[in-house]
Amino acid sequence: MKIKPFWITKTSIGYKKILFFLSSFIIWLIFNLVFKLPLEIFVVITLVFINIILILVFLGLTKGITVFQKEIIEKNKEHFIVRDRFFPLHPSKSLRTICQPKSNVSYSSIYLKNHNSWLYLDFIRKLIKKNQPQKRSALVLGGGGAVIPLELLTSLEISSDVVEISPIMIKVAKKYFLPLRKSFLGSKISKIKLIQADAFAYTSQNKKQYGLIIVDLFVDHLIVPKIKNSIFIKKILASSEYVIVNFGLKKSSIDHRSFFEKYIKIARYTQIYKCKGNFIGIFSNKKKINNQLNEKNIFQYKVDINS
Repeated sequence: MKIKPFWITKTSIGYKKILFFLSSFIIWLIFNLVFKLPLEIFVVITLVFINIILILVFLGLTKGITVFQKEIIEKNKEHFIVRDRFFPLHPSKSLRTICQPKSNVSYSSIYLKNHNSWLYLDFIRKLIKKNQPQKRSALVLGGGGAVIPLELLTSLEISSDVVEISPIMIKVAKKYFLPLRKSFLGSKISKIKLIQADAFAYTSQNKKQYGLIIVDLFVDHLIVPKIKNSIFIKKILASSEYVIVNFGLKKSSIDHRSFFEKYIKIARYTQIYKCKGNFIGIFSNKKKINNQLNEKNIFQYKVDINS
């Protein structure tokens, strides 16, 4: 695995960029003291430097400053960037994320210090609190940076088996995401088990019972079509008290209705929500679903998903 620094970003200001202009400005001042340039030239160039630095500082304060970033490239051409964004005015919003270059798709995001809220799909946390599984264990299909299992363990004390097909994502989770909560969780971090496997092959052979199964399987921003396979749906419903499925963004090209109808037809108890543009479903064959969430901007799916 090749890891190298990469500091220019489109979403925030790299701290090296600010340091570069500050050091250039200092060099310019020293240069002027030595060579005593005409006042007019000194004033113009100095004002240019000051304006650039002020703009960068303003953008850093409002959009965040990238203080850590690594580019990760595997031999099979898997290519990801891990970055930390720090918000000086709102430190609790500072985060770590992993994404692909030239893409706005984030595979995993987690707050660096704030343990009270989930950055990635916080609605799922609230959904689980209203539908507490008796078994305090989960199977998470689609590991990413192991953000969901980290949040399950931190805020709900639920252990997780995490199935992720990509070896690079397993490495990223172990090196860049699990350590973020190790000081907080201590030895409990061992309750997160990372498994490199195909999610569908794993579930077909699984004999273990879980309190919760979370399906979060995507390629880029598109949900994996196989999650609407009837055999897969029946298997995960039989293996858990509750199944939660992230169906993805409403604006994607996926026909969400075909996915919904499959789960609604097979599961005894069903509820689907639209939350901040994402469709999230909770299903069960064993327990009724508490849908009294009292959340703003949450819409329960009835018939027309376009409403």
